[in-house]
Parts: sequence; C-alpha cells; structure tokens
Amino acid sequence: MEKSDEFKTIILSNNGKVEASSVGDLPTEQLVSHIPLLWRECTLRRPAEKVAVIGLASGITAGSVLAHNPVSLDVVDLEPFMPQAAAFFKDFNFQILTDPRFHFIADDARHYFRLEPKKYDVIISEPSNPWLSGVSNLFSREFFEIGKKGLAEGGVYGQWVQIYGMQTSDVKSICRTFSSVFPYVYVFMIPPAPGEVRPVPDLVLLGSLNPLKPHIPYMEKAVRSPDLQKALGRINVQEAGDLVSMLRMGPKEVKGFCEGAGIDTDDNGLIEYSAPLHLYDGDCYASNMMEIREFQPDPTDYVEAEKTAVLKRTLLRVSNDLKAYWGSDFAAGLRRRAEGL
Repeated sequence: MEKSDEFKTIILSNNGKVEASSVGDLPTEQLVSHIPLLWRECTLRRPAEKVAVIGLASGITAGSVLAHNPVSLDVVDLEPFMPQAAAFFKDFNFQILTDPRFHFIADDARHYFRLEPKKYDVIISEPSNPWLSGVSNLFSREFFEIGKKGLAEGGVYGQWVQIYGMQTSDVKSICRTFSSVFPYVYVFMIPPAPGEVRPVPDLVLLGSLNPLKPHIPYMEKAVRSPDLQKALGRINVQEAGDLVSMLRMGPKEVKGFCEGAGIDTDDNGLIEYSAPLHLYDGDCYASNMMEIREFQPDPTDYVEAEKTAVLKRTLLRVSNDLKAYWGSDFAAGLRRRAEGL
C-alpha cells in the first residue's frame, strides 16, 4: 500500500503489481459495476437483488454496487487479507466493509462459482490482468461457462478487459471467447477521468442470454436517484446519454470485430502465453482504438427511447461525448440524425 502526496492518491500493489488506485483508476473501478447493473435494470425495469463481484482490491468496484441498492453483495477474492487493504480506501469505496449487505468470500472464483448453488442477477468480474499466470484462467471459455451457470434468469455478466499492452488479436480473442458463451455481447469503453482528455484504456463487456435494450426514460430517472447521482458525479457522468455514449459495439458489431479470432481455453492458454509478449508495446493502445473505431455503431440503436424527444435528447448528448473520441465528422452524423427527427 502506498500513499502518494505528489499525486494525492492511494495505490494498492499486490506482489509488486498495481491493482487499484483512488484517482486514475476511479472511472474503471466504478463503471465496471454501474454499466452492467444499469443496463440490466433499465432493460428489465427492476433492480438487481443479488450481485457478486470477483476481486475486492480497493473495494471501489464492489462499493459502487451499493448505490444500486441490492439485497446482497458477495465479493469473492483469493487473498483473505484483502479487506485489510480495502480499509485504506474507505473514503472512496462507499464504506463497503461496514455495510451489512456485503459478504466477503475468501476463495478461488472458479471453485466458488462451480460449487455455489446461489444464482445472481449480476456477476461482475474485475480480476487482475489476463497476462498474469493464475489470473488468465478467469478469461477462458470454461470459466465464462461457469459464470453463466451462476446467473439467474435475465442475469448479466460484466467483464473488465484491458486494451493497453495487449495486441489487437488478443483483445479480439477475449471478445470471441466471451461471445462463444454469451449470445448477446455489448462492449463499452471507459471515458476519461475528470480533468483528463485521453480515454481510459479499458473495456467493459456485458454478456447475457437475452437482448439488452435499456429504457432511456427509466435510466434518466435512475441516474437522478441521490445515491447514483453522488457516485456518478465523482467520475463526471451526469446524464443517461453519457452512459449510452460509452457503447462501442453491440452483438452485430462484436461478431464482425472478433471474426476469425482464436478462442481461449483452459487447454490452450492462448491469452496467458500471448499477452505477455506485448506488455511493453506502446503501440497497442492506439492500434486497438483504431480497430474498435471501425465498428462503432450509433449507440442509440441499442436503446429504447420511447419518445422522439427522448431519442433526440440522447442523440445530441451522445454526439457531444463521442466527438472527443471519433472526431467532428462522426459527431456531425449523429447531430444530423437528431435534427431530422
């Protein structure tokens, strides 16, 4: 554990590997929870009751779940002393350690979900990087199958994926592996941290057995709830349109993006042995961004606006947000669609 006075941040390292921080990683740490929880809730129009998170670390990801008012929150982590580390982040993790809904389970995620009969409305997986031995098996087809069996009807599985230090073929392989298990996959990109310009180099994948099409009026109401407004305000997410603008691919685009990529299995260790080869390749991030750009849809194609005025409002917000990512031409196309409604 390290506190940096220069950058006013707390950093958690495990075996020398940085796993969490109170500033730079904050958008990812929060949105890897908010995105799957909101997409499911606003599709089904009912909140998740039982939620599981793989990996405690700082507790910020798991703590972000509490803003959605679940009945129970189970957090599975292999390291039994991780709650002691999370205690240093009490000003950032929504005081998760003292919340009665929180249950810490010191266990290997594969072992736990293979044997646990409980079904979850949402499972959120944010382990360490897939190039680490022992962690890579949380990105294999077999583990995604285990996770799928742990979902209740209408459940959603959320998966964090990096796009830095990993070549495009590996990113595509993870997406294809994920989509080989979940028939409906949605890919989101984390926006910049407050005060920053460059997007965070992280993706959030959502997997489900049924299509997800969130109801925007419901989402607009949800993000105005006091708990969510406070949590999302820390990472400069103010409106439903800000969340919609994070969508980079729907099921159709995911199929095209990962076509021909290999599937990572327990037997072939595809990601474990390939990803480390590009760990210090500074070109990976830009290459992955450009490839993802080729598949960017109009995000509002994957939401239910209900009324023309709602769709127009959402389109204009998405246009403004995506201008920073893909340039004026892409944003202008969305604005023209809004103006033509």
